[in-house]
Amino acid sequence: SEVDVQGMELHIPPSSARAAILGPKGGRHQPKITLLVSQIRCKDVTLIIDTTKPGKEPLEFDIQSLKLQDVGQTQPFTYQAELINPKPIGKIHAEGHFGPWNVDDPRETALDGNYSFSHADLNTIKGIGGILSSHGQFAGVLDHITIDGETNTPDFSLDVSDHPMPLHTVFHAYVDGTNGDTYLDPVQARLLDSDFTAQGKVVVVKGKGHDIDLNVDIPHGRMQDFLELGVKTKPPLMNGVLTMKGHLHIPPGDTRVLGKLELAGNFQLRSVRFNSSSIQDKVDGLSARAQGKPKEVAEYSTDKQAEVSSMMSAKFSLVHGLANVQDLHYQIPGALVLLNGVYSTDGNVFEFKGHVRTEAVASV
Repeated sequence: SEVDVQGMELHIPPSSARAAILGPKGGRHQPKITLLVSQIRCKDVTLIIDTTKPGKEPLEFDIQSLKLQDVGQTQPFTYQAELINPKPIGKIHAEGHFGPWNVDDPRETALDGNYSFSHADLNTIKGIGGILSSHGQFAGVLDHITIDGETNTPDFSLDVSDHPMPLHTVFHAYVDGTNGDTYLDPVQARLLDSDFTAQGKVVVVKGKGHDIDLNVDIPHGRMQDFLELGVKTKPPLMNGVLTMKGHLHIPPGDTRVLGKLELAGNFQLRSVRFNSSSIQDKVDGLSARAQGKPKEVAEYSTDKQAEVSSMMSAKFSLVHGLANVQDLHYQIPGALVLLNGVYSTDGNVFEFKGHVRTEAVASV
C-alpha cells in the first residue's frame, strides 16, 4: 500500500553502457516478481543522467520531495515533485505521468506533466536581476522532452543601467535529456511595449556553465524600451520605431552578462525624436539650415519643440561592452549624415567620423 524512501539515488546510464550490459542482442529483461504500489513517498532524491559525450557532465537533479501513485510494471504512474533549481535559484513544482519504466533503455521512458517555477532570483546570474516565474507543460521521453511555457519577470534589469522593466516570454523548446542542451524554436518576447522573437540554443559546457546562441528579430519595436534597459541615462536619449535582425551570443563563464555579451546585425530607426530639447533643437536647426531656410534656423534652434523627425540605419557589432557601428546613415529633412564609429555602453567612449550632404548650397 505505502512505501517511504529516504535518500534514493537513481542513475540513468548512457546508451553505450546499456549496450555493454545487455550484450549485442539486447533483449527485454522481465522481472520475476511483479509489484503494484499504491503510493511511494520519497525525500532527498538524487537523479543522475550519465553521459559519455565529450565536454559534457552528467545531469544531476536534487529533488526534495517526490510522491508516486499506482506504481507498477506495465503502466505509467502519476507523480508530484518539488525541487530547487540551482541557477537561477528558485522552487520548481512538477506533476504528471511517468513510465512505464523502460528496462532496456531507461532514456526512452515516457513522461509528461505540468510545471511551475516560482521566485527564481535572477540576481544569482552576474549582470542581470529580477524575480522570474514560469509555468508550462512538457511531454516526451527522457532523451527528448518538448516544453511549451511562458515566463514573467516584472522587474528584469541589467546591472549596467539598473532600470527594472517588465519582460514576458512565451516559448516552444525541447531538451536533450542526455546532456541538458535546450533548443528554443521560437521564443516570443515582450519587453515593456516592444515585441521580438528569438530562436537558437542553450548548450551546457562542462565546468563552465551555459553557452547561449540566438538569432533575434525585432520587427517593430520601440527604441526607448531597449535604451532604458541597457543605458544608464533616463529618460532614454531618443524615441523611435526600431527594426533589427541580429545574432546574440553569450559565452559561458563566471562573468557579468553585459561584459561577455556579443551581438551583431543591422538595424533601422524611423520617426526618431530626441527627449533632450537641446539636442532636438540642434537637429531642427540643422534641418532648417540644410533645407536653405535661414529664417527658421534661429526659431527652430531655441523653441524647445520638435519640428522634424529623423531616420537612421547601420550595421553594428557589440563585443565586451564596446559597439562598432558601420555605414551609419542618419537622415533628416534636407540632410544625410554618413558616419562610422565606436561607443561604449558605459558612456565613456563615443567617437564617430564622417560627412554631411545637404540640399542647400553652403554660403561663402
